[in-house]
Amino acid sequence: MVIPPPPDVKPIIDKLAEYVSRNGQEFEQSIRTKNDERFGFLERDHIHYNYYQLKLQLCQVETRIEFCYSIV
Repeated sequence: MVIPPPPDVKPIIDKLAEYVSRNGQEFEQSIRTKNDERFGFLERDHIHYNYYQLKLQLCQVETRIEFCYSIV
């Protein structure tokens, strides 16, 4: 089940998903190692983990489309 985050958390999740889609899983891992509570949604048991995963998938598709158009 995807539970949308509150307005103060949504921009953090959305922006991180965008960065990870462009910079790779290594970037996500570097954020995880900081143990910053703002990024608790990176943990599977977090209430907004599924939202983050969905947003990440959408951003990855968007990034691929942008790349495809840039090489034409």
